[in-house]
Amino acid sequence: MNRVEYSGAHAVVATGLLNDAEKKVFDFFTRHLKGAWEIYPHPFLNGLAPDFVLLNPEVGIAAFDVEENTPDADFGRKIDRVRRYRDEIIDLYCPRIQIRSGLEPVTCGLIFPNTETKVLMQTAAKNRFVHPLYLPVSGKQEFERGEIAKIFPGAGRKGSPAISDELASDLRSWLVEPDFQTLRRVPLDQRRLVTTRTETGYRRIKGPAGSGKSVVLAARAAQLASEGKSVLVITYNITLMNYLRGLALRWDTPAPVINKGVTWLNFHHWCKRVMQESDSESEYNKMWQAHFDKDGDETSKNEVLKREMPALASKIIDGDVAGYIQRYDAIIVDEGQDFHPLWWQTLRKVLNPGGEMLLAADMTQDVYDTGQQWTDQVMAGAGFRAPWVRLRYSYRMPPNLVAKANQFAKRRLKRDNVDYPVSDQQPELNLYPCKMRWVQTSREKLVDCCTAEILKMPIHADPDILAIPDVVCICDLRKTGLQVARRIAAMKIGVAHTFGENDRRSKMSFMMDKAPVKITTLQSFKGWETRALVLCVERVRGYRSLAAIYAGITRVKRHDKGSYLTVVCSDPQLREDGRDWPEYAES
Repeated sequence: MNRVEYSGAHAVVATGLLNDAEKKVFDFFTRHLKGAWEIYPHPFLNGLAPDFVLLNPEVGIAAFDVEENTPDADFGRKIDRVRRYRDEIIDLYCPRIQIRSGLEPVTCGLIFPNTETKVLMQTAAKNRFVHPLYLPVSGKQEFERGEIAKIFPGAGRKGSPAISDELASDLRSWLVEPDFQTLRRVPLDQRRLVTTRTETGYRRIKGPAGSGKSVVLAARAAQLASEGKSVLVITYNITLMNYLRGLALRWDTPAPVINKGVTWLNFHHWCKRVMQESDSESEYNKMWQAHFDKDGDETSKNEVLKREMPALASKIIDGDVAGYIQRYDAIIVDEGQDFHPLWWQTLRKVLNPGGEMLLAADMTQDVYDTGQQWTDQVMAGAGFRAPWVRLRYSYRMPPNLVAKANQFAKRRLKRDNVDYPVSDQQPELNLYPCKMRWVQTSREKLVDCCTAEILKMPIHADPDILAIPDVVCICDLRKTGLQVARRIAAMKIGVAHTFGENDRRSKMSFMMDKAPVKITTLQSFKGWETRALVLCVERVRGYRSLAAIYAGITRVKRHDKGSYLTVVCSDPQLREDGRDWPEYAES
């Protein structure tokens, strides 16, 4: 059920039945909240499922759990759970939120409408840390006296500079279906892979860029959710989660069903959630503290991410005899060439008996040089018995770009397990033209040249119209991307990028419908697509760089009005590649 009702000034999104205690809380909120508060009973919130989420675009956000009975020995775990709501709202669902002392707009708490406040406070004093403003615990007396300020202290704020309509929209997308999403539902290819499973439940899909791997995975997640299954979708790339959720909404499954049944996480955040669910966050913190004690260098960090974190998660899952860690009926992994076999084996441990696991990979885009670890022997030990399902045709890329991408891959990515794309269209028909331009420049001129090429993109489309918001720039180096973003912003042109002080927040908030110009890295744009792309390459640093450049080239999607790709390169060893392009210039 997903309907919107109005009670006074409050929009109420009804998503499920309420028990007696929840009805009390619901009635209390509708009576005492003043202003344009939206009330969401039982939103799924990416698998966390609080009892209520409250949202006011001018004031703030709140999430509450409601307990019918007097607190028991699990009180500390319940406090940790609502604290996790707060952490994930800030980190995952509203990554653009600005946290400032005294102005924090997120409150999460516990409500015991049937428990004497005195008893409740005695229990709270013996347990975990609570905060009267940001992590309040309230009881029966607060209800009887109508003390909204104690139950939800943030309700009395007149406004907050730390929240906005845009931030509210970020959160709503995890709660209910925006109206415009229904326009994005179109029939998808590969229906057999979407609607069936193998006898063992394990399936691996391999195919080149644009062949529909991500589409199949997202649609399969939606299909399983429609069957009442719990699904975990895991990526390595943080920015890819938003894209996959958008694809899932194109399948013929209502968004509330998808929101309830599918959890979307990148692998390392899933590891962190495992430790939080099992009350093992102290071990997680000790692991990172050991890293920082070693001066926090990149080698130590990579060791934590590649081995220590998944190994710790695996050990904790093995010891979870009480079943606190969430299990799933299906686990789906995209960009599998970026995953280490240890990660996959750790994920297998939270699969329900008789469940399903699905892996998709493109070894041509092995930008972390991880795919070579997936030998036939490792694959057999990972649960796979049947051979790869191979997708051959590229349905996304313009036909003439397919030929150019293949030329680059055959010249630069010489590996046995590479799948080269085959266009499903004849290039001679020119149904989906792509203007391909290569500009060779120096490192000193790279930022200026890249900025100029971004601004030239609409000119290339003349006499047709190409809007600036359709333009994406991806860079091989973070510092280059940040310099380009600053140049664009200095021209009073809106820009969204993934180079903020908190890179993770920037990546989580990166969406194609935000800001006129989007600028990001080759790694962060993996799996995404755009009609107009400027690819900025400063230098090649081995096979991984070449794989990332190939991945960047293949991010262009076809359009009947034309697509546009400009490569701006300052590495002289790629000059000969550029000379083979339809349009070549030196600057």
